[in-house]
Order: sequence, then structure tokens, then C-alpha cells
Amino acid sequence: MTIRTLVPAMTALALMGACKSRPAPEPASGSATASKGLEAATQKTLRVTYFEPDSYDPALLHGGPGKDLAENLFEGLCSHAADGTIIPGQAHKWTASDDGMTWTFELRDGLSWSDGTAITAEDFVWSLRRAINPQTGNPRAGELWPIKNAEAITKGTIKTLESLGVAADGKKQVVITLENPFPYVVNLMASGYTLPVPRHIVTKHGKKWTRPENLVTNGPYIVQSHKHGQEMKLTANSKYWAAETVKISHVKYRYTNKNQLAYQWFKLGEIDWSMSLLPVEEAQRMRKERNPALRIHDYDGLLYLLLDTAKAPFDDVLVRRAFDLAIDRPRLTRQVTGQGERPATTFVPIGMTTSRPPKRLRFDPDEARKLLAQSRFGSLEPRPEITLLFNTNAKNQRIAEFLQRNLKENLGVTVVLHNVEWKTFLERLGKHEFQMCQLVMGGGFNPSGYLKILETNSPDNRSRWSNADFDAATREARKATTKKAVDAAITKAMAIADREAPLPTLYRLTRQTLLRPELSGHVANSENRHLLRWMAWGEK
Repeated sequence: MTIRTLVPAMTALALMGACKSRPAPEPASGSATASKGLEAATQKTLRVTYFEPDSYDPALLHGGPGKDLAENLFEGLCSHAADGTIIPGQAHKWTASDDGMTWTFELRDGLSWSDGTAITAEDFVWSLRRAINPQTGNPRAGELWPIKNAEAITKGTIKTLESLGVAADGKKQVVITLENPFPYVVNLMASGYTLPVPRHIVTKHGKKWTRPENLVTNGPYIVQSHKHGQEMKLTANSKYWAAETVKISHVKYRYTNKNQLAYQWFKLGEIDWSMSLLPVEEAQRMRKERNPALRIHDYDGLLYLLLDTAKAPFDDVLVRRAFDLAIDRPRLTRQVTGQGERPATTFVPIGMTTSRPPKRLRFDPDEARKLLAQSRFGSLEPRPEITLLFNTNAKNQRIAEFLQRNLKENLGVTVVLHNVEWKTFLERLGKHEFQMCQLVMGGGFNPSGYLKILETNSPDNRSRWSNADFDAATREARKATTKKAVDAAITKAMAIADREAPLPTLYRLTRQTLLRPELSGHVANSENRHLLRWMAWGEK
């Protein structure tokens, strides 16, 4: 097999397209360098607010705050620069075979977990097998399906974890074998879903391995303390190979799901970085005033309505299409959110593919009423109420109230609003205890990856919708070896989803952040990824 060496910086440029590149720092590893790094790191605590993650175990991530935290505690074979471009992580270089099917990552010298235990290639192999093991219950196992046999193991058609296309070649080389050529391998190896975990700790402590007294990490930070429902404190990891690049040694997360409270904390000087959504009125005022503390940028996230298509009334395509047509998206983004969001016409972001998205059915309440009248649900008297589930925060409440009014005005449907805390929301999703709910899908690097949220038997498919033609198009997209073929398959899949309306999209997200102007290292990027490693006080 012919092997070609890929220069990491050039690979990042090729894969990330328009993103600007930043040279990857390459400090030497070792305890002396680590000590110097900690001395250089400022002792001023960075105070951050967000809502509490349900888990930061890389194999149990739903996304959101858990994924953000995990990517600061652990580091994969690859990592991200401040601007989102791919840089070397635990691996300092990688090679790919000419056919693109086999990738070999070489680990740095002297890597260790935060307890001093040496890191070897077997740690990555074991972690990836754990992540794909059906018994683990990984909600995002589908992210790993580009790896050979990952999908079959997830679905139970292959029973042996050793069949997964990952292997150790000695102590320093991790070999990844793919199902098909996949142009986003290094992006995948930099994501939160492929992070390594300490085998010696997980096997010893089981589900309790993430408790602060047990947890060891390999990334820039370790957990100092965690008070559930209140706060988490992080401190810089002296064993991290690039400890000298970590400029802030102490971080305190303060939990709240109340946007107004987070804003008040920032206003009173009690926090430095609010990752919570701003109250709409305050965001609009600060935007108008050009307040330097407010950062707003686009990213590839999406707000959509998740419908349980396995239960009435959304098992009926007529009802789904009626609801889809009844929502006035431009009015929603103009009058309710008002922070630069764009009405979404498809769940795969325009711009990630060169193909034209299928023409979306326009806002048409008259047609929506006709479709509903033809449905089983529309003929019921009295017509049953529909419950809309969402996690608690003020912006979600406003959106839900708009949808409630919109569907009443345009369809005559009574929508009951039900808001719950984030952890309860995730539990309800997992148990399919909802009819309709508001859900956010974060930005991703792989356009065909968006299709997994509707693919039959995918761990990401919470709608329980199933369509053989859609599944076939999704498989085509994954197996395609040219961008043109990928785009054609995605276009086919989107046309089917558009016709069946299992997932009414609402709008593309913008990310709003409150940040002290004296903090640097927070750079806008399409995946909304902001690692603490790059944050610094007083540097520009």
C-alpha cells in the first residue's frame, strides 16, 4: 500500500475551505515545559455562565454544553485552532493511503493523562470501541459511522468490537480504516465524539469515573470541583503536552438556564463570558449601541421542530405538511428573535454543498388548512390538543408562544406549551415522551452528516421517521468519492424529506455571546467552537 504524508496545516486548509488558517503551536512536551506553562498562565479566574451539561463523558454527549466542556477536558488525535481550523492534537502528524481508506496517526512523545499515566495508541482504540459499543448507549454513535464496521456494530449486525476499523500499530500509531473514502477524517478526529477516555479509570470506577475525585483528563484542563446545579471549577492540567499555551489557569462555570439572570450577572460584573442566550430586547439594544461586549456571528446551527412520526397525529404526512406550511418563518425571525437569524429552507446548510436545495413550499396557510382537513386528525371533533415541548429559557418561551399563536391562527390547532429543565428535556427525548418539540442541531463539518437525523435506525433519529428511498440516498452520500456525487445524493435526500416534512425547519442560528473586551481568543467560526485553551486576558 502506498502511503502519502499529509502536512497537517495544508490538510486543514484543504478541508476547511474558506476558513482562515492559524499556525499550530508546537511547544515541546515534558514536565519542565508544563511547569513553565503554568507559571505563565494568569491566576485571574475566567468566570463563565452556561446551563449545566447532562454529561461530559465523550461517549454520552448529546452536544451543547456537554460537548463544549468535554473538548476542554480531553483532546483527540486532532484539535482546533481558535478560528476553527484543524491542527495537530495528541497526534503530531498523520498519513493517508492513496485510496483514502487508511489513515495512520502518530502520537507525540511523552503524552500522559493528568495522573501521570502514559497515553498509548491502545487508549484511542479502546475509547473508539467503547464509543461505538451498543451497550454504552452513545446517542451520537452515528458520528463514527465513516469508520469501517461502525454502523454494523451500532446496529448489532456485527457483534465483535474488534471488527471496528481502528487498530494500534505499536504504542504510538493509531490506524483508522474507513468504510469509504471520507474527506473529513481529521475533522472527525478533532470532534468531541472521538475523544479518548482513560481506560484505567473507566474500568475501575464505572459510571462514577467522571466524578471530580476520580476523573483524569488529557486535555488543557482538569475538574477541580463540581457542585451539581450550581457550578464547576476547572484548573489547568500540568501534564498537558501544550501546557505553555494555556494562558488562563482557573475557570469557573456558573450554571443557570435563565437568560435574564445570566445577563444580570454579566452586567453586575459577576461573570466574564456568558454563553447563555441573551434576552431578545437586551441583545437588540446592545446591537444598536454597538456595545463591544456583544459578539454575534453566523454558524451552521439550525432550530427545527422535531415531530414524533410514530404516533398520531404526526404519523400522517398530511398533518406534517400542514404544520410545515402554516409557520411564518420570516415573521418569526423578524418579530420574535430579531438577531440576524435566517429562515431555513432545508436542514443541510446552503453553502455546504454546490447543489441547489429543493424548492421549499412557501408559507401558505390556505393550503395548510386544506391539507389538515383531508387528514384523520383534521376530521376529529373536538380536535385534540398538541403539546409542544421545549427546554426552559426566555427565548425558547417566546418562540414557543409564537408557534402557538401561528398554528392557532392558521390551522385552528390548539397547542399546549410544556417547558422543562435541560436534563429532563433530554430524558423526554430519549424516551420519545413528546409530540412536537423545539430542538437545535449544532453546526457540523460534514454535509452528509446532517442526513443522519432522519436515517432509519440512526441513533440521531429521534423522529422515528423512516423512508427507504431517503436511506438509500443517504448511503449514496456516504459512499460517494467525489463532491459532485455527494451533492447529488444530498439533493435527492433533501427532496424526499421536503416532500414528507418529518422535520419542519425554522431558522439558521446566530451565536450571541457576552464577553469582556479585555478577553482575547474568542474567534467567530462556522461550528461555534471556542476552546478555553486559546482564551487570554489582555492579549490581542
